[in-house]
Amino acid sequence: MIKNYKYISPFKILISFHKLIEGLEQIALSDVDYRSNYAKGLLSQIKDKTEFRDGINNLDVIKNNQELIRYLLADLFPTALTNNEIKAVTLPFYDFTFNYSERFKKIVNDVDVSFDMSIRDMDEHQFYVMNCTLILNAYYNQNIDFGKPLFYDIPDKNGILKHYKILYNADFLEIFPTENTKFLNQTEIEELIDNYDNLELWKKAFPEGSWNLKGFAIVSLVDVTVENAVSNLKSNLLKSDSDKAELNESFESIFRSVLKIPDLKIGFTFYDEEEDLFMKPPFSNENLKSFILLNEKEADCKNALCGCSYENLIENKKHFIIPNVKEYAFLQNNNLFSNHLIKQGVQSFLLAPVIKDKKLLGLIELASPTVRALNSVNANKLELILPYLSDTVEKKTNDMINQMEAIIQKEYTSIHKSVYWKFKKEAKNYFYSDSAREDYNFKEIVFKEVYPLYGQIDIKGSSENRISAIVNDLKLQINHLIEIINILNSDKKISVIEQKKFELESFLREFEQPFKNELVYVFKLNWTFAKRVFS
Repeated sequence: MIKNYKYISPFKILISFHKLIEGLEQIALSDVDYRSNYAKGLLSQIKDKTEFRDGINNLDVIKNNQELIRYLLADLFPTALTNNEIKAVTLPFYDFTFNYSERFKKIVNDVDVSFDMSIRDMDEHQFYVMNCTLILNAYYNQNIDFGKPLFYDIPDKNGILKHYKILYNADFLEIFPTENTKFLNQTEIEELIDNYDNLELWKKAFPEGSWNLKGFAIVSLVDVTVENAVSNLKSNLLKSDSDKAELNESFESIFRSVLKIPDLKIGFTFYDEEEDLFMKPPFSNENLKSFILLNEKEADCKNALCGCSYENLIENKKHFIIPNVKEYAFLQNNNLFSNHLIKQGVQSFLLAPVIKDKKLLGLIELASPTVRALNSVNANKLELILPYLSDTVEKKTNDMINQMEAIIQKEYTSIHKSVYWKFKKEAKNYFYSDSAREDYNFKEIVFKEVYPLYGQIDIKGSSENRISAIVNDLKLQINHLIEIINILNSDKKISVIEQKKFELESFLREFEQPFKNELVYVFKLNWTFAKRVFS
């Protein structure tokens, strides 16, 4: 019995070509001479290899009969496709493989000897349960969908991590019970289906080595490096801030996989549209730097870039590529920007704008020490990545702005827009401080020899309350006057006094109208009222 070198299994494994041999025996009886002769020739080669039909329980047999096995599997591994297809013989979920196509063989040969070519995220629990579901589906006629995508992550000879999706063909496999098989009823099967996490329950239902797995499977790999890298990028963008170091490293790996550049370095620079400045990302560390700024915290955009790159990136919002930095420096008469890149060992460079709602948020920087590693052709691959980065950069930008506002409000106070720039600068210094942020001492903001031309102070709502009090007081006095007039004129109705009463009531009604300039209007009312009373 062949044992998996990693995990235990519910199977006794026998690698067998019995189904393939049975097919050859049928072809040998056909009337088509060349097919019949071909099948008879193969059958004669293996007639003494009874283990090919009954089952191979020692991997040395496969190792010693590689050429014969290759001839036996020739119809399944056509020579015309061997440099295109990534195929081999295996067993589902197991890591050992043999009889590689030429393309698969090249992938395996490029891998370092110490590399463990294992299925991604396949642990003991998952391995055991997935083998059990094979039994449930094949023997108990269940329809359990356990087919989550499986992947191999294999580095190529240049160190670029390639991702391959795994597809199995199990047509040449048979599953049948042994003398130790524990047969299940439907209730027990349903209990298993409802308890995926209970590994002991699965092992009790399918004890180790209690079923036979006889035959072989064919594994085919599909290169999904770009698609997988983009998927990983989306997942990584959702990681918490506590994972920043790992996040930056994975970004670099993702960009290398997409662009197939093993020595690729990645950087990022924020863009401040209000001041037309490039800013170093305040959340970055040594793993994510800015090639434009290097050790500077910020720089004027026009000074940091040359004229054509500024126009492309800032005004037209298109990517800017330098395939050969030294050649570019010569053509630009060794301008500051190109010399800055050469000092960092950069030989090809690409800047790509990160845009959200037509607004430039920052620049993704890609650098390589290899001439023309970055060029106008592979730059188009960034269209797969940049849309996912824009949301994250926008969030980081808004977070930074909100934190700056909070710092200014906490350490200083609400300020006028005309002097906001100086407080914003101090808040930036807090973000870029090399010392621990909790130990940072905020500076006093002083404007030397600056004097206000006009100042006004007011307690919120005081003017409205003052006006309301004056109006209420006037209403009270007018009502008292009307009462006095009513008493004086109760016996004799003197027309002059009645006229004053009418004027006072009309004046009282004027207070119900909205005031356009409350303070001035109230003073006018006071003056008018005084004249009317004493006239």
